[in-house]
Amino acid sequence: MTGDIAHLRSARLWLRPLRPDDAPALVAGAGNYDVSRWLAVVPFPYGLEDARNFLASRMAEPRIAWAVCEGPDSPACGVISIREELGYWFARHVWGKGYGVEAGDAVIDAAFCDPTRRAIRASHMLANTRSARVLDKLGFRATGEGRRRFRALGQDAPVRLMEMTRADWVARRRYRLRTARLALRELRDGDLPALRRIGGHPEVARQLLSVVSPWPEDAARRWLAHGRYRGRPGFRAGI
Repeated sequence: MTGDIAHLRSARLWLRPLRPDDAPALVAGAGNYDVSRWLAVVPFPYGLEDARNFLASRMAEPRIAWAVCEGPDSPACGVISIREELGYWFARHVWGKGYGVEAGDAVIDAAFCDPTRRAIRASHMLANTRSARVLDKLGFRATGEGRRRFRALGQDAPVRLMEMTRADWVARRRYRLRTARLALRELRDGDLPALRRIGGHPEVARQLLSVVSPWPEDAARRWLAHGRYRGRPGFRAGI
């Protein structure tokens, strides 16, 4: 990953710094009890004053927290943040689209761009099976259990504690397979020129559903991002 991590791009999402004008979108998302009930620090009801206080706090600083958007000019449909611990929420209407894993991959990669970071922690309420699936897919490992106060519930609840080490992250970003004549590996940013040259060739592109000739750089970059190896099925390998 290169560039300023304040702005991140995945296959479908734009992650950008939070802004004061995000307050209404935050209220619409986190103000839904289906969302806030699973979050330790978010109260319910959640109003404009709560959103503005959060946006003015250190927890909303660039490179620590991101607004997750479905388009470059779309309102925030979620928030994801990382200090010592990964945290996130998504508006109820985008649940089931896989945005938690997609945004989580992008933010974890950004976090480990810091060579001094050795690990990232995360946690989820034991009853929150959706968040459990997201963290499992991202590659976090359970390290134990504890209890945490959940403001919207007004009570403590058991949580599963999780961690991803730098070694875990590296292992889930590298893919290697050898045949008698070929070597397969994970796709990298440096492969983009070759991908555009080969995939965008007229005789190749006409055989592919998602590629045109010539292949625009932004479209090829999204294709590459969608197929990155993350230690789970659903990736593309470079030959």
